[in-house]
Amino acid sequence: METVSIALPDALKAFVQEQVEEGGYPSAGEYIHRLIREDHERKYHDNIDRTLLQSLDSGPATPLTASDWQDIRGQIRQRAAKRTGKP
Repeated sequence: METVSIALPDALKAFVQEQVEEGGYPSAGEYIHRLIREDHERKYHDNIDRTLLQSLDSGPATPLTASDWQDIRGQIRQRAAKRTGKP
């Protein structure tokens, strides 16, 4: 794990220290780690929501055909082959 140092103004440093004490974190680093992890998760979920909304706005739903499933399976096989290096 890599260490990152940050400089905070006194007011923010005091705020972080309060959060550490109130939240039961072992250190300021753990508190900041949690904030970053939560931000990462929020952005991940926002991306899923955005993708779902785009899908809903893309037009009326149509039934999946046998050909559609065949295409999906083919795409999955291609992705798996890229990951494993097997054709």
